[in-house]
Amino acid sequence: VAEMGTNGVHLTRNRLFGNAAVLVGGTQPAAPIVNTATSSGVSGTCSVAGLVEIFSDASDQGEQFLGDARCDPPGLAWQLTGVDVPRRRNVTATLTDAQARTSAFSAPMSVP
Repeated sequence: VAEMGTNGVHLTRNRLFGNAAVLVGGTQPAAPIVNTATSSGVSGTCSVAGLVEIFSDASDQGEQFLGDARCDPPGLAWQLTGVDVPRRRNVTATLTDAQARTSAFSAPMSVP
């Protein structure tokens, strides 16, 4: 899904991988943090409220969209459960804030 907003184009639920770089202009929120990743769910935290989109990839980008979760106060925590998370791959996430600004990918976390 691509949406044109006042802050630019907002891409969501898209496969974004195999790129030398994905350039993002302007100010975007900090990437969310993935704290846990298992074959049945992923959880983490974020610095501001927004929508976290979670991906699976052999590296550190977004090859396979797994789902999304809200990250809201208090605590600014998020959780995606009840999904099949591929084993022996990495999980990454992005955060889109209330102004439709999307972060870079989080650091990857491997799924045992």
